[in-house]
Amino acid sequence: MNTVPLIFVLYDGINNSVFESQVKNLLQKKAQDNPYRPIHLVTVESQKSPLYRCKNMQITYLRRMPFIGFPTILYAAYQLRSFLCHFPEYSIIARGPLAGAIARKAITKKACKQFTVQARGLLAQEYAYTAGHKKVSPLMRLVYRLRTAQLDTVEKQAYRTDRDITIQAVSPALKEHLEQKYAVTSDCITLAQEDIPSAIPAAQKKAWRTTIRKELNISEKSPVYCYNGSAKPWQKPDDIIAFFKEKLTTEPDAFLLIITTDEQAFSDIIGATIAPEKYSIITVAHDEIFQYLCAADYGLLLRDEHIINWIARPTKAIEYQAAGLEIIHNNTVSYLIDNLK
Repeated sequence: MNTVPLIFVLYDGINNSVFESQVKNLLQKKAQDNPYRPIHLVTVESQKSPLYRCKNMQITYLRRMPFIGFPTILYAAYQLRSFLCHFPEYSIIARGPLAGAIARKAITKKACKQFTVQARGLLAQEYAYTAGHKKVSPLMRLVYRLRTAQLDTVEKQAYRTDRDITIQAVSPALKEHLEQKYAVTSDCITLAQEDIPSAIPAAQKKAWRTTIRKELNISEKSPVYCYNGSAKPWQKPDDIIAFFKEKLTTEPDAFLLIITTDEQAFSDIIGATIAPEKYSIITVAHDEIFQYLCAADYGLLLRDEHIINWIARPTKAIEYQAAGLEIIHNNTVSYLIDNLK
């Protein structure tokens, strides 16, 4: 029985949209599998967060300073090292390159028994992609390019394989990219599996389907298309609505279920172009998501043709799969192409 304390380092913060499904659930599963192993979640926060409790684990908050490059990394690493001094030995999992770079600076070879960095995307590319959609002055455009270069350097540092380290990638496409761009040794990269939700049992799915369709006044005969996500431009909300309007021309009984925190944005996009009885826009607590997904038949996932989407394993995709939905996509995510053949 492994009793070496597990330290999970998080830079995205506990208010991040994927914390519940991709971090909290994973750590609680580890705690259930081995109740004798202490688990500590160390989160780097930009402001004092309200007290957050997680069953079977301790939470420690580190202060985050504005990102100005490696001084930011070193400040967080100093705090983490002070925390790690309380443990004669430990294992570390760091989520993402920023947490990975911080942990790399903080750990000591003698005490750290296992070091894993979770590669969940491409930090520099994601920043450049987001910044590229903003209308800014030439000076700010230069600032964005400099920041992209800084983040690229952070990724190189986090994924160096000059020591005993495991890089955990979410997809074969990301594994291949890390090998090619950052010269990560292939043997050091594994594919993430623990955070993939299990398939919902057929009986449970049927019960939820009946309950939710009744709640939302959806006919059992209606094919239900579901979009679960936000209205950010890169998630192509306009294309989602356009796709469904086209579907209505061949499937007049179809229904669109939108699960989002951006209810007003989707209402504005739809306007008066779709009859109100043909769609529902709702916000759902994370622990109820699967109930509502089970009311649907199809999951919609459209993305731009870009490297950050190609190497991704979208959280919504694996949730759709767990609910047994047929995923409709536009061939821009390698994970979906490989897994839906």
